[in-house]
Amino acid sequence: MEKRYSLFLSLLLTAFIAANFFYFSNDVNAKKEKAVVARVIDGDTLELNDNRTIRLLNINAPEKKDPNSNLAANYLKKFQNKTIQLEPIGTDKYHRLLARLFYDNLYLNFDLTSKGLVSKYLVQKNEKSKFARAEREAIEKGVGIWEHSTYYGCFQSEIDAKKELVTLINTCKSPNANLSLEGWILKDEGRTRHILPNVNSGRIIINSGFGNSTSNTLYLGSSINIWNDDADTLYLFDRKGKIAHTHEYGY
Repeated sequence: MEKRYSLFLSLLLTAFIAANFFYFSNDVNAKKEKAVVARVIDGDTLELNDNRTIRLLNINAPEKKDPNSNLAANYLKKFQNKTIQLEPIGTDKYHRLLARLFYDNLYLNFDLTSKGLVSKYLVQKNEKSKFARAEREAIEKGVGIWEHSTYYGCFQSEIDAKKELVTLINTCKSPNANLSLEGWILKDEGRTRHILPNVNSGRIIINSGFGNSTSNTLYLGSSINIWNDDADTLYLFDRKGKIAHTHEYGY
């Protein structure tokens, strides 16, 4: 009986290892295929001539209603009616094919990030540091969607992702020491986007959930967690849509 039980556990463990090896190596060994771009839907989504919809892996372009939303889309339109190489790794909840795109030797997903036309988003583990570094450099240069605000460099922040708490500190000296953040945008790497009310920027504790806001404590009223526990980025844009502060962790 013990031998049978041991054999069963051994077979189960072997199957588990094999399944996990296939799952993780499936991305690493993903094969490229040729395809023709039919049309660009937006800055991170396009349609092929065989009617498949592609969601570019590792990136997130601004939504159409947001500032600079046309930059990534215009970049991708250069490849309409051209043959690209496609490296799919799976599908998302909208049944779009998640993929890396290449044109000749150019990795389009990464090039969009390097040029500051998109932000990084749900980056694959083996590419996290590469995409984070590219975004960081684009922000420092102030290119693309990362045009610097007058207040760029004025802020410091702390993030407790598990408690869903952000402490935002304005380090600017007068006349910006008592700056109002009304109309400013606070967002994460995904689509979560909050327009801030008229709060003083001296030192604010920002809670993701519900509660009564005070002069130095703000509740965003989100029913779901905003900050990923493992890795995420805080972006703070001024009311003109220019970047004022970023804080990444887990990269």
